[in-house]
Amino acid sequence: MNDKTVSFQELLVRCDNLEKQVLRSLRTQRELSKSKNEKDMDLDRLISIQQYSNESLLAKNLKKFADITVEFVTTAFELENSLFFVYNNSRKYLNLLSQSGMDEDLTKKIGFSSDWITSHNIKDDPKVFIEEIDAKSQVLANLGLYRVIIAPIFNEEENLFGMLVGGVTTIKRHYFTEIDEKLLPIFTVLISPRNVLASTTA
Repeated sequence: MNDKTVSFQELLVRCDNLEKQVLRSLRTQRELSKSKNEKDMDLDRLISIQQYSNESLLAKNLKKFADITVEFVTTAFELENSLFFVYNNSRKYLNLLSQSGMDEDLTKKIGFSSDWITSHNIKDDPKVFIEEIDAKSQVLANLGLYRVIIAPIFNEEENLFGMLVGGVTTIKRHYFTEIDEKLLPIFTVLISPRNVLASTTA
């Protein structure tokens, strides 16, 4: 017998090792591709934010600014819907000013009371946060929302000015961008007081 003859068992081992190498290589390529795609997506979003910032600064009034903002949120971040609320200081209430992606009949006369604002510490904390909707969030639950990202908006005097919401419904959440921590810093940029100031003084 030739000493160089490879046994069937050895062939199986070699094939197994080769398969593992190929799988590792494919996994590495996939991870690199995913990383590149994520970086490309982040870059596209940064470019979109710059375009949004330029457009929003030209808004002639607050309603136009709100319309531009909610449309931007749904298109740039591929979220199902977005809502823009303005704070009524005398009533201590957040009134809906503009929305995108929602049924208009559902959004008629919706808003958030002082109790909701207090329970979420909206008035004192400018931090953007994510909330999974349950029965306690009655207003958002009635809209069929599953998860939302909420960004309180403050003016230059650090007073509550309004609130921006981006969300997905329970029924369609699998078709849109997952709302997670990656969106937090980008939403923080969106609610810059300089944009709101420009829209209210134009």
